[in-house]
Amino acid sequence: MEAKLPPFPYGAVLSTILAAEQASIFEPLIASGKVDELADAAQIAGLKASLERPGQRYLKAMRVRR
Repeated sequence: MEAKLPPFPYGAVLSTILAAEQASIFEPLIASGKVDELADAAQIAGLKASLERPGQRYLKAMRVRR
């Protein structure tokens, strides 16, 4: 039997959760400025941007995830 998922914005939810997780894990690297030593400019920008996500968005995404 096929399960049907409700129409949630799954891509946005996943992006929010992953950004919050990476901000938490890589915060020391980002805050130290050593993140600028990475080779991939897009990765550097993404890591820096991940610190800008408000916790409120993360918590809402976690509720939708359940």
